Amino acid sequence: HLADSAEDLESLYREARSASQLNHPNITTIYEIAHSGKFNFIAMECIDGETLKSKIQREVLSLEEIVHISIATLNGIKAAHDNKIIHRDIKTENIMVTESGLVKVMDFGLAKNLDRENITKVSKTLGTIAYMSPEQVEGSKVDQRSDIYSFGIVLYEMVAGRLPFIGEHEASTLYSIVNELPPDIKTINPNANPNLIAIIEKTIEKSPDNRYQNISELLDDLNELKGGTFKRRINKISWLSTLPKKINRTWFVSGFIIILLIAFASLIQLVGRGMESARNINSLAVLNFDNIQEPNDPNRLGQILQELIIADLSEISDLKVFSSQRLFDIQKQLGSDNRNSIDPSLATDIALKAGAETMLTGNVIQTGNNLILTSQLITTSDGSIIKSHQVEGIDIYSMVDELTAQIQLDMQLSVGKDEPIDVAVADKTTSSMNAFQHYFIGIDYFNDSHFDEAIIEFNNAIEIDSTFSSAYYKLALAQWWSQSELYNETIENAQRSLSKILNGSWYRTTKEKLLAQGALELTKYNYSEAENIYQQLIDFLSDEKEAWYGLGEAFFHGSKDMDKASDAFERAVELDPEFTIAYRHIFDIYSYRKAYDSGIIRATQLIERNSDNVWGYIFLGQMLIGKEDYTQAKKTFTDALQIDNNLKIIFQYLTNIFIELEQFDEGITFANTLIKSNNAIPQLYQLIAQMYIGKNEIPRAIQTYKTVLIEAPNSYQNLLNLANTYQLNGDHDLAIAQFRKMERDFPEFWKSKGMILLSSIYIEQGRYKDVIGLIEEGLSYLKESDLNTKADLLNSWAFLSYLLGDYNTANTKVDQVISSSVSLNNQLIGYLVKGMVLLEDNNFSELFNIMQVAQDSVNQHRGESFFDILNSAIRFNYYFAKKDYNSAIAEFDNMDDEGDFKNRYNYYVALIHIELKDYPKAMEFINAMRKPLISSDVRSFIYPRSFYLEGLVNEAVGNIESAKQNYQTLLGIWQDGDKEAPDYQNVLQRYTSL
Repeated sequence: HLADSAEDLESLYREARSASQLNHPNITTIYEIAHSGKFNFIAMECIDGETLKSKIQREVLSLEEIVHISIATLNGIKAAHDNKIIHRDIKTENIMVTESGLVKVMDFGLAKNLDRENITKVSKTLGTIAYMSPEQVEGSKVDQRSDIYSFGIVLYEMVAGRLPFIGEHEASTLYSIVNELPPDIKTINPNANPNLIAIIEKTIEKSPDNRYQNISELLDDLNELKGGTFKRRINKISWLSTLPKKINRTWFVSGFIIILLIAFASLIQLVGRGMESARNINSLAVLNFDNIQEPNDPNRLGQILQELIIADLSEISDLKVFSSQRLFDIQKQLGSDNRNSIDPSLATDIALKAGAETMLTGNVIQTGNNLILTSQLITTSDGSIIKSHQVEGIDIYSMVDELTAQIQLDMQLSVGKDEPIDVAVADKTTSSMNAFQHYFIGIDYFNDSHFDEAIIEFNNAIEIDSTFSSAYYKLALAQWWSQSELYNETIENAQRSLSKILNGSWYRTTKEKLLAQGALELTKYNYSEAENIYQQLIDFLSDEKEAWYGLGEAFFHGSKDMDKASDAFERAVELDPEFTIAYRHIFDIYSYRKAYDSGIIRATQLIERNSDNVWGYIFLGQMLIGKEDYTQAKKTFTDALQIDNNLKIIFQYLTNIFIELEQFDEGITFANTLIKSNNAIPQLYQLIAQMYIGKNEIPRAIQTYKTVLIEAPNSYQNLLNLANTYQLNGDHDLAIAQFRKMERDFPEFWKSKGMILLSSIYIEQGRYKDVIGLIEEGLSYLKESDLNTKADLLNSWAFLSYLLGDYNTANTKVDQVISSSVSLNNQLIGYLVKGMVLLEDNNFSELFNIMQVAQDSVNQHRGESFFDILNSAIRFNYYFAKKDYNSAIAEFDNMDDEGDFKNRYNYYVALIHIELKDYPKAMEFINAMRKPLISSDVRSFIYPRSFYLEGLVNEAVGNIESAKQNYQTLLGIWQDGDKEAPDYQNVLQRYTSL
């Protein structure tokens, strides 16, 4: 913690030295506090473990763990208290837990010696807000009972899995700490121990006099609970009786001013006298502002007014203002197709459905440069007018500031004379009407899923106003959601946009901050962190559709819990019946579960509801592809093009259909016709390149991808496509060169995915150790909570060790996965690799046990294609090892062709047919292994081995020269590979013997 002056720095040193004198096994040891050059530093003990915050996010703690961690933490805090030092920043992020269970309290950066008064004046918020005691919030004197309260919040978080007080604004969180009851733990965790709940309730009493008076008292109760002798003798004080009767008017200043006040520790003004507590909180729906002269409102004047008024009022801590997005979503639910303004005939119904006590409507007239703004504040329940206002002027921003000041008075939200001046609305949004107009045009494109066009408009808005936070957030979502359609570095761009919002603090509310944080974690594939953030947001704002969508993404891609993901996405489309991106995941889940008929019914209903919405046709086509009805799917996507011939995803689906139907020439003609009609989008060139690959005209595909790369050079996807095509052509060095460009130009994508994609080239070359090196590098970038990504990499490491003949390492890596708390699919892949190792040892009994474990695990996921495939693969291994070839082939036939997974088993099925001396059948599978349109990660394993298999066939039928040529071809592919690998040695020996 840096101090601003020599006096502050010396004060900080004195307190740090006090903390360094603490010598206790549950406190992080401070070795040195010193100065070197221009740096001040503290050297402290390095702890190999994780924070309690991370542990809570990762797993549900048992009662025994909670009590153990609590007692150890309190012993550390007690040692500090015994030395007259209070911590003042007790939180789960400042408590470390090692793998062996050792607990350490860290960061005495805010610690205060009780013998000194106000010795430290560090310019930072004193303690993390959610853990602050009421007396800290009020700016009152704090003692050891403040640490007891903060620890009580930690204890609450361990039991409930969430914090008790989280408001939409930092100001409302502070208000809740002082004035509101924490949520009943039993409603959050019904299995919580009632005695532990009683201890928590006493620990977080509002009044310090009603809490435990010292750590020893709290430790006594916890030790009794641990020993089973605890009696519920706590005389619970009713929180209602201890809550302040009234609060100060200063709660109504903007969140921005509140945070400045906190930062300078001026919180004493925040609580005192005023109006009733938060249960009487006001709520307002800002509805339609009609443009009288131009009802179509071409310049979006009414829409801009609505957004400005919402922005100006949304920071008042005890006024709930509904977002325009929420109001438009409700309008959609009521059947309106108006997307730019609230229908006056639906205004009352919308306000009632939102739960708003009051609503604001009005109109605007422009005469020359002069504007006349008229408004009516209305009671929603009976339609009575509370107050009408008319504001005139030439500057819409100052007019809105004047109007919202009047509304605060009308709703009895007037600020006191000692309040700081509110921030002007132009500083909260954008001071440019032109930027707003581009923003709303972008929103129109965004809502229609034309993300590339939306990106252009949001960028136009940002070029006019570089601090327009709403434009940055929507830009980030468009960049992220378009990644499968727009071949550009969209994930990295999204991360940059979100980081600008967060690093610049360009958010008005905690909601905006959490949405940006959650989206950023998703783009970085940190699904556990994203899940926690979105759940936190939903806990206090249950009707936020983007939070439900983000939570569904975290479940879908992280834990792959499709039940939870489906519930989240369904909630999102319930809130917004046209939330296309959520519907896309709903239909992805239909595909995942092979519920194509149900998906067809749902898609047909969407088409019947709105035949002009292209997405119903897209979803229907997706389901028909799942049923392998490619002809009907092709017709459906052609119908979709009649509605929207610029939506890129349609061309991607048509590409796959032409490939499945092997209509390569027709696909090229189709794409060229559209290109000639001035529809030269990158996906059409992608389609042409894929058709050339299907025809095995790889050089023409390379040339096509080079053309695309010239048109769109800032694209990692185009580099990846070109690299994969070079690999198909056997130009490994050129393929690797594209990945090196990717590493240089797109470092974030390289770290998250690029290096793993490069591994397919190394595997094809037999360079397994180089791939392990990439995996080790990838592991070094992961966070502690990235358990499933880590499991993916460990499973790959195990498989590569198996290919190297290092079965001990393979087993070690697999066992790490199987024994950890990772998704079922990762555990099953681990069992699959373990089965391959057991197959080498002919360990049939253990292989059978693995098959049974997999069978039991999959039973609860029957009908979900990926789990069914993995189960069949594990059973295949068992029958293959037992030489029960008929059963093995039956399991192979049961596999769905999910993501080319089945193609990997062409190798083993070909071996079976060679063993059975059915050489023509073996050659069918060998030729299938060389098809160019197999995904690169699968083809890299089976393509080189196809030459080995063909060599076996030629040997068996007496074509020795052909066999030698086959083996020589494979040895050429593996010339830079690991020579000790068993497969390499086997091929070399066969070639040498011939």
